[in-house]
Amino acid sequence: MFDLIPGQPVAATTALTVGLLAIAAVDARTRTIPNLSILALGTAVVAASAFDHLNSTQWVTGAACGALAFVFYLERAVADDAAGRTPVGAGDIKLIGVPIGVFGMASPLLAAVVFLLGFIFHSVIAQLTRGVHNADEENTAHGPALAAAAIVGLTILTHGTGEVAA
Repeated sequence: MFDLIPGQPVAATTALTVGLLAIAAVDARTRTIPNLSILALGTAVVAASAFDHLNSTQWVTGAACGALAFVFYLERAVADDAAGRTPVGAGDIKLIGVPIGVFGMASPLLAAVVFLLGFIFHSVIAQLTRGVHNADEENTAHGPALAAAAIVGLTILTHGTGEVAA
């Protein structure tokens, strides 16, 4: 049994990370993120957050961080499409608000770190798979990059702000 860090979304980020790993497996194989999986992930995160005893300021901060990430990805897709590049997928746009919102409940700075790590990991994965997939024809799966960023974020949250005792 975990002794959760008071006031931190440890249960929510754990549920998020497990869910992102499942989504990453599907995204890596199919290059799509189904809407139902995003809905299920969001529902699981909200249910798990009941164990975290978060205050209203944390919820508002998380929602603001998630909305900002969503708008950033939406604008990126519009700009890519206008420039004739393959835009980021619609599933990626809808998904990004969930992990960034959850980490935003802990700290907007942690949310920014996870957001930037997602970009870095996505770039690395794109470079490593360049010979496997034609980058001009299909996007690199972003789910695995978000899952890796969430693992780092969960590690920072549990080891940087307190300790999860067994």
